[in-house]
Amino acid sequence: MTAVAAYLAGEWVQLDGAYLEPLPAYPNLPDAALVVSDFGEDALSGVLELEGNPVHAPVLINRRLTSEGATDGESRVLVHALERSRHGYMACYSAIAPSRWKRLGDWSQGQGRVCLVVPLMSLLWRRIGPTRGLAARCGRNLVFLARIEKRIVHCATLAFSESAADLEAAVRSLGERVKAELAATSATPEGFAVEWQTVFARQADELSGSHDLAAIFFAESGLSGMVAPFQAFQLQTYSVETSLSTLLDGRSFLASVNPLAQKASWALERWAPWWSIAFLLIALLSTLYAGVLWTHARRVSVEADQIQSEVRDLQLKASSVEPHTSVPTRYEDWSRQILAQYATLQRFDVNRIVGTVASAAQVSGVRVLRIYTASVAHEDHSRRPGQTGGADRPNEQDKAVVIDGAFPAGGEGSNVGKLAKFVEILRANGFNAVPIDTVAGHVDGNLLAQVFSYRLTAVRNAKEG
Repeated sequence: MTAVAAYLAGEWVQLDGAYLEPLPAYPNLPDAALVVSDFGEDALSGVLELEGNPVHAPVLINRRLTSEGATDGESRVLVHALERSRHGYMACYSAIAPSRWKRLGDWSQGQGRVCLVVPLMSLLWRRIGPTRGLAARCGRNLVFLARIEKRIVHCATLAFSESAADLEAAVRSLGERVKAELAATSATPEGFAVEWQTVFARQADELSGSHDLAAIFFAESGLSGMVAPFQAFQLQTYSVETSLSTLLDGRSFLASVNPLAQKASWALERWAPWWSIAFLLIALLSTLYAGVLWTHARRVSVEADQIQSEVRDLQLKASSVEPHTSVPTRYEDWSRQILAQYATLQRFDVNRIVGTVASAAQVSGVRVLRIYTASVAHEDHSRRPGQTGGADRPNEQDKAVVIDGAFPAGGEGSNVGKLAKFVEILRANGFNAVPIDTVAGHVDGNLLAQVFSYRLTAVRNAKEG
């Protein structure tokens, strides 16, 4: 459990739920507490324009206040807000007497549970916006805060008493000062709104209420705005109005003057049930996520096993196919033969040669024994029959088309005439038949006269021969 205690206008009160309870001075709080304090009516607040490093602002403010006689000796300076200006920066501060600061700090540290002290001015400053100001009453102390064009506007006044007349006079004085301050800036009343906060106010039947004082302030300053919601508590001899519930929120503990470790401890204790629920949700989500990861890992493991099984099957198939993929015997001789045949087909028009030779043999009456290619020595530069390449070079061993033929046995007519007819038909179709020395030329007997061999060469032009 946590409680909200307040040291405001010289009184200690505790706001708990729907009621407000007066407390003795520096009470013992059984629960963790958030104490909102205005540090008494002798605390001094204001705005100063300074130069240099903002880290040194408390020292510079203390020195300025001491030199001007605003404070009696050293003070504890709290800086609530900093705003950059053209020549330096403006600081909104509170100066507290050292004795009061020490007693409040010792009391806070001596509590059995975590006790945070939050300055009231820090809470008020958090309600300020670019076009929104704030007027607050805390007992007899009245203050106005605003931020206009990188400038902090701060006006404060103290009523002589909490009587209706003194409070109304102090509110009128505050409104006139605010109107004069805003006139020195470019802010227009039409675009500026003010929130009236009743932080702590004791009320009797004859005293003015919060709405009455706010109406007087709006009329004197020329501004418009609204009265923040507040709660009224009836005590034994008087009633109390307070808007602490609207000023406090979940971030208020961050504005405390306590060390960071105490702020963290207060937050953990304040929201312990919520932390437990959060940790439980995190644990549940972590368990679900771990389950998802385990399922994914299991699926990946199964897929890996399947892949390994497929790899083993492929390796077995490769081992069985490997004997059939070995190079056969005499593969090199066979491949050279294939390449030679391919080169011959690329060099000679085989279909044309065979057709021409067959037609010439049929017409002339000779017999063609075979048509083949052979490496022969030649001296002319003529192309081979059907060759697609360039001109041959002299005395070069090259492939040529050779025809082996024979005369039919017991044939009629002169063999010389048949051979002449055969050569003439070949020439008419673009081929020269050049007799060559072959194995047939060395055959003994009458067979020599029956066999002939020719090498075919392409006719260069139609007038040759």
